[in-house]
Amino acid sequence: KLNLLLKTIGRTLEGWMGVYDADRDTMPFFRMSTEPADTAAVVIEEAGHFCLSYIDSDETDFLPIVYDTSKVFGRDSSLMRPLGLYTTTVKSIIEGEQYGSAKTSSAFAAAKDVVLHPGQSITITSFYG
Repeated sequence: KLNLLLKTIGRTLEGWMGVYDADRDTMPFFRMSTEPADTAAVVIEEAGHFCLSYIDSDETDFLPIVYDTSKVFGRDSSLMRPLGLYTTTVKSIIEGEQYGSAKTSSAFAAAKDVVLHPGQSITITSFYG
């Protein structure tokens, strides 16, 4: 049902979307404020989704989540080029304000203090629920 609604009235649904508990920047909660139904009664939506991420070498330190899509992609509505990252750093995004109300949000794990040298790699594990 929601998949059909996203395809037919996606922009309208964005008005009900929100990111809650975002002040705990390591596990924001994504949900709609009300159930998207054309009925006389308003049903408050309690269910939602979350994202939790960490670097495998340190499973006790959760990574901050970037949920404001415009911080990463800027004005690129195709979401193909991270224009926001061309002009700022991940650390600046995490330390700045993010907006998550009435818009389609994202869930990017932000490893802000990691420097990779040639040949190095890290593994980021993310759980979505």
